[in-house]
Amino acid sequence: MLREALAESATAILAPNVTTPGALLHLTEPTIAPSWIERIAWIEVLESISPDEWKAYAALFPSPPTTKDWAESLAGEIVSLRTTLQDHLHNLFTASKFLADTPEADRWESLSRLENLAEKRLASWGFTSRSTALRTEFHLPTHFSKIILAGITEMPPCLTKALESYEGEVLSLIAAPSDEQDHFSELGLPLSSWADRDLPSSPQVAILADPNTQAEAAFQAVANIAACSSKIALGSADDQTGTLLAKIFTENGWNAFHPASSQPPQALVRWLHAWKNWLAKPDSRNLATLLTLPECSSIICGKRAQKLQTLNKIRDKHPAVEPPALLNLLAKMDQPECAELHATVSGLLTQRQAFLGNDFPSALETHLKALDIRDESSRHTLSYIGDFLLPASPIFAKLNRSHVFWLQLLLSELPINPAQPPTDRVIDVQGWLELLFEPGEHLVICGMNETLVPSRSGGEPWLSEKIRQTLQLNTDADRHARDAYLLHAMLRMRETRGTVHLFCCKNGLGGETFLPSRLLLQVPRERLVSSVKNLFREIEPPESDLIWTRDWKWQAPSAATRQRISITALKDYLSCPFRFYLKHLVRMSLPEPDRREMNARDFGSMAHSALEIWAKDPDARQLTDAGKISAYLAGTIDDIILRDFGRKPPLAIRIQAQSILQRLKWFANQQAISSAEGWEIIHVERKISIPSGEFLLSGIIDRVDRHRKTGQLRVIDYKTGDVKSIESEHRQKVTARTKRPVHIPEDAPAYQNGIDSKGKSVDFLWKNLQLPLYALAESIDSGGQLPIPCYVHLGKTEDNVKFTTWDSFSEDDLESARACADWIIGSIANNHFWPPADKVKYDDFALLSQNRPFIEAFREI
Repeated sequence: MLREALAESATAILAPNVTTPGALLHLTEPTIAPSWIERIAWIEVLESISPDEWKAYAALFPSPPTTKDWAESLAGEIVSLRTTLQDHLHNLFTASKFLADTPEADRWESLSRLENLAEKRLASWGFTSRSTALRTEFHLPTHFSKIILAGITEMPPCLTKALESYEGEVLSLIAAPSDEQDHFSELGLPLSSWADRDLPSSPQVAILADPNTQAEAAFQAVANIAACSSKIALGSADDQTGTLLAKIFTENGWNAFHPASSQPPQALVRWLHAWKNWLAKPDSRNLATLLTLPECSSIICGKRAQKLQTLNKIRDKHPAVEPPALLNLLAKMDQPECAELHATVSGLLTQRQAFLGNDFPSALETHLKALDIRDESSRHTLSYIGDFLLPASPIFAKLNRSHVFWLQLLLSELPINPAQPPTDRVIDVQGWLELLFEPGEHLVICGMNETLVPSRSGGEPWLSEKIRQTLQLNTDADRHARDAYLLHAMLRMRETRGTVHLFCCKNGLGGETFLPSRLLLQVPRERLVSSVKNLFREIEPPESDLIWTRDWKWQAPSAATRQRISITALKDYLSCPFRFYLKHLVRMSLPEPDRREMNARDFGSMAHSALEIWAKDPDARQLTDAGKISAYLAGTIDDIILRDFGRKPPLAIRIQAQSILQRLKWFANQQAISSAEGWEIIHVERKISIPSGEFLLSGIIDRVDRHRKTGQLRVIDYKTGDVKSIESEHRQKVTARTKRPVHIPEDAPAYQNGIDSKGKSVDFLWKNLQLPLYALAESIDSGGQLPIPCYVHLGKTEDNVKFTTWDSFSEDDLESARACADWIIGSIANNHFWPPADKVKYDDFALLSQNRPFIEAFREI
């Protein structure tokens, strides 16, 4: 703004130099270590101290640090502390002398000794710390005859001292009338007296519920003013509210720009973060992240989206599968997309090894050349990376640090992508310190909350207010005076014409509680009570008077009816026909590629696979010794783990595998008893089909047993979940308390009249037809013999691992189950998938309904 004004009014050819106070502390000598090199020096020093040597620093650390990466985090804190101390040309040594008579003396003396080691480490690398350079080389420029301080409300104390002793002319321009000069220092900085002064006028102050309603109120205030944008000074002391302000004004026709709004990372920075994680841990999750980024296309020969889709499908079936095991799985699949993914995974692993096998600068340069860098912001980042590598080159060879360490350090030094103003912007949302220079007659400020106005120090763990005062650093009291002056000045500017609206909020977006700024209570005694009542009144949540309603409903996609229906899917239709439609016809599901352990489906599949392999082995299934059966199954589980998860499966998978092994050991005892009772296995994974109208019901029976003496058959299904009995899993007794499903008519064959365990006539409602239809298929193939439905429970305890049969199962039950299946098939053929059930036991689609009734969330199909 100052540059623009000078350019507009200047008559001279050469303009004056314009800079900020902090820039005067900038030193350009190449031997001054950048902050990241200083941080490395501190890391090296901290890590070089042995456990015995830490005793000399007991005041700093009563116990030697042992946490992971402790040196990196502590080094960052100390470098930040030294940067703050530079405001008064302090280093840790001089600060320790100032604090020698305080309770903090021993701690700062320990820091001082560590600083000496870090300075020596920097010197051995040919660098000097900025703290040392400032103490020996800082001075104001001598080639200027006049320094003008324009609108400066705060500056580093060392600069204040230097200006007070400056031999040239120093002129301070203060935004205040001449009769206020007693409230400023000789350099024009606000004095502490501002903190005790009453506000000069009575602005309109409002407290709102949260940042959203605060931003909406600010927009409404501007709308009521009905002035053009050049007449409005809009700002926020809170960046979060500032972003919301820009959003609301833009949505309502005033394109607004908030310079402090957070920006997404640049494409190259985002990629380097993902590549760093891949270098650190080449697991399937980081592999999937690489494939989500467009930059990956140039190093995997294209088809990135297709390969990512294939990868996630495999990860959904195989939890926590890592690249080595993934390559084994892909090698056994004959689909073209699997072969392409195999080449991609293998290539990324090879590139990772090549990167780690080369020195870091060469590896990074080669990698960046392979990327397809097109956007302009990433090209600027490439230039900055080059500037980083140049001074760092001597350091790389001297330090034994990993490539991941260097890449993380580089990423921490890359500049943040600044927000870019839209070309058609109408108004800017300024920050608190910029608002003084906004000329608009109508002032609207949000975020007038305590800790924001007046602002507080950064909360450094080493610098209490008392220590700041002792070291003559800027304190919270100084910021209080500064912010009080700024608010007074902004109000006085609009005393004769214009308006002022100040907004604060009671809660943040995360529910945290805020207090109104103390400056809003700096009013004359006669207005204090009304101000307190206004600022501390009860505020209702913004949605307290609203009833939640949907703006729209989901429209389920169309799907063709399939001629082959799985027997196990009939359970889903009986539970809810609409969810059946989504799951089995639309083929909608909620994938879980990022799970790090087996879910219930995976757990059951592993147990099933082991039992299938065992039962298909003609010799193994004839075993009658429980120990030998158990040993065989244990070996099978080991093979499955090796096949699906490689040689180093995650801990969670190993724990779950042990649980399966324990259950299979208990199963081996029950299998030995079953064999001794005369039962033998005759079929394993038996595929069956039952005609029903124009459809075909299909399924796979886990196992079919036959008794050696009687010839009795039993159809078996393995169950790893909690079940009470076979009958209760398949049908429920209808009582006066039973809530009949809205999607099943009372005359439907899903209801069966039968006899309960007490011999009374009752109605049953089918919930599942799996084992009855398995029995039907086996009965048809065996010439009419009625098999016994049987579960093999693989429960959590030894008592819950057993063979359970449905002994009362009869021909009537068989025919009722068949009639129910035919009714379901007829309903599917006629596209009867509505209405949905209110609730189901396990709802895979609850996310879509947002825990509301399905009939409210979806349009009827």
